[in-house]
Amino acid sequence: MTMNMQPHEHKHSSQAMSHHDMTAHHQHMSDDPGMANMDMTDMKRRFWWSVILMIPIIVLSPFMGMTLPFTLTFPGSIWFATLFAILLYFIGSKPFFDGAKAEIKAKKPAMMCLVSMGLLVTFWYSIYAVLMNQFFHTSHIMDFLWEFATLTVIMLLGHRIEMTATMQAGDATAKLQALLPQTAHVKHDNQMMDMPISSLKSDMIVQVLAGEAFPADGVVVSGHSQVDESLMTGESRLIDKHKHSNIVGGTINGNGSLLIQLTQVGAASFLGQLQQTLVMSQSAKSRVETIADRVASWLFWIALVIALIALIVWLPLRGVSFATNIAVTVLVIACPHALGLAVPLVIQRTKSLAAAQGILIKNRKALSSATQVKFALMDKTGTLTTGKFSVTHLEIYKGDKNQALSLMAALDKQSTHPLAQAIVAYADQHAAPNQTATEVENLPGYGVAGKVNDTYYLLVSSRYLADHDIAFTPVVQDGTVSYLLADKQVIAAVVQSDSLRDTAKDFVKQLLKQGITPVLVTGDNIKTAPSCCQSTDYRCRSC
Repeated sequence: MTMNMQPHEHKHSSQAMSHHDMTAHHQHMSDDPGMANMDMTDMKRRFWWSVILMIPIIVLSPFMGMTLPFTLTFPGSIWFATLFAILLYFIGSKPFFDGAKAEIKAKKPAMMCLVSMGLLVTFWYSIYAVLMNQFFHTSHIMDFLWEFATLTVIMLLGHRIEMTATMQAGDATAKLQALLPQTAHVKHDNQMMDMPISSLKSDMIVQVLAGEAFPADGVVVSGHSQVDESLMTGESRLIDKHKHSNIVGGTINGNGSLLIQLTQVGAASFLGQLQQTLVMSQSAKSRVETIADRVASWLFWIALVIALIALIVWLPLRGVSFATNIAVTVLVIACPHALGLAVPLVIQRTKSLAAAQGILIKNRKALSSATQVKFALMDKTGTLTTGKFSVTHLEIYKGDKNQALSLMAALDKQSTHPLAQAIVAYADQHAAPNQTATEVENLPGYGVAGKVNDTYYLLVSSRYLADHDIAFTPVVQDGTVSYLLADKQVIAAVVQSDSLRDTAKDFVKQLLKQGITPVLVTGDNIKTAPSCCQSTDYRCRSC
């Protein structure tokens, strides 16, 4: 199903649902104790400061001489490197230490404890090595300043990428918020008053004028109109609404005016629940992430045990200095440099590629099971098709083509209906004469009527002709048909349909090549679905 979450042209509020979404926005972070104390702004700042501090530590390291034909060390350079390391320790390591505390408090040692252990031993052992080398002049003890600096920056980078990915849930919910109007026309003491939608309550009576968005879920109590529900279905055609019809907040009213009684508002509404679903889905980790967390938990204890064994074994053989160095090396090796960067990077890259194709990954666990897919269920409108109507056929019964187009465009110029806009665009493309209609009125459920040059015209559906016993020859074409009438006689008919995307054929071909059966799931009429399947030139099941 295609979901259209683009902001509409009328005025919206980016804060419309803020009273119930801000807590949920970060709910996924609270699920991981180690990430609970981080936020994106703080992470960005710490990351870039850490990069700045890492550079001189690396440049002043003796290891530079192993990759370059020269070394930048000088008398006293170790003190500068140590100073930068101390600053890096307090700036770059703090988020991980806070995360480790949270994991220990929750009795769930995992990635944060493992990273913190690596940072602690590399930093404090390096301080110990520098002091021993500079003041006690013992046999040279190797420091781990290089490892400490690179470990800190790499892990910060990994978590920054991961947090960027989780912030996408907030972007999606912001788009949902933008679908709602800023205020609602509430009926109070037989008068209409504008009220912020955050103040709306169930059972309130709200008036929604033509072209406005519905502020919350409700039921129509009076009026007749057509509603654009494409945000739920992806279908661009309007749906008839009358007394007792259900309304979903965020959908767009057509040309009529409706009074609705609110049933669900705020977090309980359709958009509110969808918003919470989007946020909660981001907390569900992929199979790879789940395994990584489990491995990190085991690795934490395994690393401690192995380091302790190494210390005990080497202590009587080579002394305290060598044994300690070996133990520290074990703990550094155990720190998940690659795992901490690779997993978030892969997840973020995958989600970015999916987002570029208009795909919203509801649950990251689906990523690991995607290779097992056997069937691909696709909505027609907006997925295989463009989601926009266009004129595909024009039938003339009386008069000429340009005159008929001109009359249709004159009646539809003031309408926001997708079918009407398509006719106006088609008339402009074919340079039809520009005429103006007067006394234009909407015929809810039928179409539109008005006067052009003192002649009364109607542009209506076949339903109008049947309801008013007007004889006509049905147009045998796939699509939505509208008839132009004058004096109860049909003078022209226009057929509109949703055109196939240019990439649809290749898309279906690639699915079949990978052994995936495409299935078309659509609420369109029984003729249009098989026609769409045949248009792809490949076998496609429809249901």
